[in-house]
Amino acid sequence: MGSIGKIVYEDFSVLNFLTNQLVPNIPLSQFTHHLYDSNGNVSLIPVVFQELGNGHYRSHYTPTTKGQWLLVVYHGTYFPWGKQSSIIIKSKDIDDVYDIAARILGLSQENYHIDNNIYDSNNRLTFGRIRTYNDSVSVGSDNNVLATYNIDATYNPDGSLETYSVSKIWYVF
Repeated sequence: MGSIGKIVYEDFSVLNFLTNQLVPNIPLSQFTHHLYDSNGNVSLIPVVFQELGNGHYRSHYTPTTKGQWLLVVYHGTYFPWGKQSSIIIKSKDIDDVYDIAARILGLSQENYHIDNNIYDSNNRLTFGRIRTYNDSVSVGSDNNVLATYNIDATYNPDGSLETYSVSKIWYVF
């Protein structure tokens, strides 16, 4: 299974049926293909081939729609009839769904902690941090943090709340 916009890898081997040996070092330009999208149309998305070694090869492409995609790879000598593989493409992969569900649970008042609060001279919250956690034992610690959010608040001159926002912190590693 794959997902839209993520590279799909298809591995295959080339066997010489006369010698029953794998065939290495085939020029990649000798492989041709047809890639069919989820509607059964020939796709113009590029398919890239590479040799993995010892007669094993890999193709890859990036699907753009959900549904079943079919790749048929041909070689004039070893498999002129084509080798085919299909894959089901979803709009999101299971890891994306898990991450989204975990964040929703955390923000729905389950396993979260607010800290690093900053207050103005009138004791009104202007900044803080919310962290959601994988389990209740970790709440308030640096362990098993699912997501971190900043709280920002501003106030009108009369003291009433003007803006309040919660934004996710995206860490770059």
